[in-house]
Amino acid sequence: MDKQHDGSDVPESSILSSPPPEPTTFITKLRARTRPLAFAVICGSLTLDSFNVTGLTYGQLNIAEHYDVSVTTASWSLSAYSLAFGSLLLLAGRAGDMYGHKRIYSFGLVFFSVFAVLAASVDSNFVALCIFRALQGASAACTVPTAYAMVGVGYTGQARELAVAALGVSSTTGAIIGSIVGGAFASTGLGYRGPMWLSFGISSVLCALAFLLLKPTPRDPSIEKKPLDIIGAFLVTAGCAIVVYGFTEAPTGWSHAKVIAPIVIGVSLLVSFFVYEQFIVWRFLPRVDPLIPTRVWAYSNLVPLTIQTGFLFGCFFLSVLNGSTFLLRVQERKPLISAVMWSPLIIGTLIFCVLMGPFYNHRYLPPKWLLVIGPLILAAGVTLISRNDTETGYWQYTFSGAVVMSLGTAIFFIHYLNVAYAATPPEDQGLVSGIIQTSAQVATALGLAIGSSFLSSESPEGLLPEYRNSFYVAIAFGGVGAIVGLIWLKPIPPRPSNSKKEDPENQQSGVESPGSLSDDVSSEK
Repeated sequence: MDKQHDGSDVPESSILSSPPPEPTTFITKLRARTRPLAFAVICGSLTLDSFNVTGLTYGQLNIAEHYDVSVTTASWSLSAYSLAFGSLLLLAGRAGDMYGHKRIYSFGLVFFSVFAVLAASVDSNFVALCIFRALQGASAACTVPTAYAMVGVGYTGQARELAVAALGVSSTTGAIIGSIVGGAFASTGLGYRGPMWLSFGISSVLCALAFLLLKPTPRDPSIEKKPLDIIGAFLVTAGCAIVVYGFTEAPTGWSHAKVIAPIVIGVSLLVSFFVYEQFIVWRFLPRVDPLIPTRVWAYSNLVPLTIQTGFLFGCFFLSVLNGSTFLLRVQERKPLISAVMWSPLIIGTLIFCVLMGPFYNHRYLPPKWLLVIGPLILAAGVTLISRNDTETGYWQYTFSGAVVMSLGTAIFFIHYLNVAYAATPPEDQGLVSGIIQTSAQVATALGLAIGSSFLSSESPEGLLPEYRNSFYVAIAFGGVGAIVGLIWLKPIPPRPSNSKKEDPENQQSGVESPGSLSDDVSSEK
């Protein structure tokens, strides 16, 4: 299954067959003329999803004080969102395949907005805050795989490569923006509520634009007629949720039953899920469409990329969250100052992404090797930040480390999903993104749990060596990710050197002449 797919070899009876001409209406004309804006809506929603993973980082002390709970308990305002977000991605992706990606995406965006305002409005009940945050995370899960699927179907050639890269960058920068904006709000009267009110305002606008501008994607009738794999959905959702719960409790001590038992039970459910999907469904339940069809695992690079992405997300989010709180708790800087100090990470990431995006899969820049180099550069940036102490100046390690991290981040997040999609038919790209993103979110929880388990002191002097140990965990994650890429990733064919003069073989495979995203947008109706 190493054959490269981009949809040209799909038979006419498939979901990608040319639809009958649409009636020329105001809406169809508007959608044809505003596709760049529609794409911006999708990018904005993914930015908001990751924004809310880190947006309350600086608000933990405020939450603990307001609700009269411990800081460890207050961290559930972060964990509840991540737990629901990570555990429902696969189910949301498959629901999009069955009921329409735009439908699932739009409803997810609506409920994301509703639960954001409800969470921001909670005043005295910490449990209610966590419940609304979990429901907000579940809503966010509906927008991620469906967004990738809509882009996979709506764009082709280099335009699709750039679009997929932009989505990856949107998710990454959202996490950094969340940390920075959360720090800014922590110094205001809104406090921890600020990021949620901001999410409500932005997502409300995105909701209206999504319903108006996004074009419905076709559904596969063969999937639509089959019942949803309820047993598989339960096993994988419950397994991911319980595993994530166990890891989020790790800061209380790895030997506690409330840590060990959920991890063991969750892993058992995930193993049962794979056994059920691979050996039971297709033999004994032929009418059920499995949540993860067996054919998916044969797609080139999916397995190593799923593993590698998990390690890289763990490295990245652990570095961002612990790097932010390091400035706050060890160097005792104000939240707003700490947030501003992290701004080179997002500025550098955006600059490097813009510079490198057009060179995806260039013959002199093979993606396989960039997916090895990126994690190493990211780990090198974290190494610089780990050298900070209580009195170190900003420019020596924090600034330089953030810039180096931004380069490694841009290199990896531009390429990883494009490499996965290179061997994935468009109709399975939403599912593939759901698999990879599920690994990413579970690994993020794992990384944060391991890193946080080191932090038990209260004084800056006691916290310094503990934070360094947590940074070493992030460095190890980055190193393992590079090793996985080096050993198991397979090269993909480079883009033709003279893409304006394509040979027949490239034309048959659907590879288009490089052009801007807007060029592709304007040429497709």
